[in-house]
Amino acid sequence: MALTSRSAVKSVLGIPAGVTRNDALIDILVDAADSLVREEIDLPAEAVSTYSEVLDVEFAGQRDVPLRYRPVVGVVALTIGATLPTSDQFTVIASGSLRLSAEGAFFPVGRQIVEVTYTAGFAATPADLSHAATLIAVQGFNQGGHSGFETERVSTYSYKLDDSAVPPLAQRILNRYRRAFARSAY
Repeated sequence: MALTSRSAVKSVLGIPAGVTRNDALIDILVDAADSLVREEIDLPAEAVSTYSEVLDVEFAGQRDVPLRYRPVVGVVALTIGATLPTSDQFTVIASGSLRLSAEGAFFPVGRQIVEVTYTAGFAATPADLSHAATLIAVQGFNQGGHSGFETERVSTYSYKLDDSAVPPLAQRILNRYRRAFARSAY
């Protein structure tokens, strides 16, 4: 499942469907935009997939542990230390973290203390994420003729290079899907 398509990019560019001169370039840009968006939101595939993680709990009194991929669809298996909690003993919160449900319950401190297998991704690609990928592909197409120039004047010649790989509107959309906290390097 691709985030954008040749027809979506051609539509934004105003290129009629019957004009095929740029189709090969647009296909390359669609693939590049899809990869860039998945990388920006740290999701290997936009479709729902299964992931396994072994997590450290570094601080006493920690009630939540963050999962790497989101949106989390569901938890398949969970082990905390040597215990197998039941589904009513934990929940997945909107930020994509596991939270212990019981009042006063905390994860035990330790390395590789939490083992979790879960599903994450999108059952259907959100329209705004698809639009962000389209905008990125369109920018790539438009930059092809002037190779990264943002502005250029002729009289008393001057130019300004565009140093952004992602258009501002697409960046704004992607910010909604990015993680809001730093992960440990361990």
